[in-house]
Amino acid sequence: IKQAPNWSVGLDAMGYFLEITGDLKNAQHYYQKALYYAPKSGPALNNYGVFLCKINQMNLAQQYFLRATQDMSYINSSEAVENSGLCFLKQKNIKIAEQQFLAALQQDPERTTSMWELANLYYQSNLYDKARIYLKQYDDRVPLNAKSALLNLKIAQRLGEKSIVRKYSAILRKSFYNSTEYKDYLKGRHE
Repeated sequence: IKQAPNWSVGLDAMGYFLEITGDLKNAQHYYQKALYYAPKSGPALNNYGVFLCKINQMNLAQQYFLRATQDMSYINSSEAVENSGLCFLKQKNIKIAEQQFLAALQQDPERTTSMWELANLYYQSNLYDKARIYLKQYDDRVPLNAKSALLNLKIAQRLGEKSIVRKYSAILRKSFYNSTEYKDYLKGRHE
């Protein structure tokens, strides 16, 4: 920043650093300064949108996500669409969140966060077959973890697939025995 005080990328990075270290006031200052020097930068607009969502300025955040998608040079504009979905999800606006996750996947079929969120949304809406589709896509791209093993198990339980329930129960017990997900599963079995 000393060498290039008007460089938007450096200012944006400083905003992010300050955000993750908890200095939200100065983070906002740097995000805004980055946008002053590059007002149409998709990455800077997206990052500021994420920050605004984090500090519960949801409507303003959505404006920045939308502006980020309008930067034709922003290769990862699907990230802004996905972040918009996460922000709508935080607001409990499930229908629009779903639409944003689907749009993000349409732009970039490799967006694993969108896959995961759709799997969860459809599971919570009792749409188990749809949940399984997105969870399978997620599992095909991300190494198996405790949260995906548990969701696979829950979907199988709802669909009455006992062999799949046993499979994922064994996976949780053998590979993720110290996880919160396995402890929650055990607690749920004994309630």
